[in-house]
Amino acid sequence: MKKMNFEKGVILYLSLAIMGILFSSALGINLILSSQAKMIKDIGDSVLAFYAAETGIEKNLYDGSQGPGSLGNNAAYSVTILAPGVKSVGTYKTTSRAIYISR
Repeated sequence: MKKMNFEKGVILYLSLAIMGILFSSALGINLILSSQAKMIKDIGDSVLAFYAAETGIEKNLYDGSQGPGSLGNNAAYSVTILAPGVKSVGTYKTTSRAIYISR
């Protein structure tokens, strides 16, 4: 009777399992880093929208104007005079930020 050797293909299965684990780890790290990069970009857009809203407030305090306005970097603001104060909404791309001051 011939003796069968079942250990010949074990290294192939082991290497495939290790490669699968490494691929899954790399894919998970890639997903985490890409979501972090998107969040950092959104934070930058939020800062520009806030500065646009602040520009609207400052312009209103300087000359009393209201209504829409735009900045050179594609940011815009809209100033509304309310009974007790002034509200300015700044937008940049898809992000909006608002500032309200009371008088």
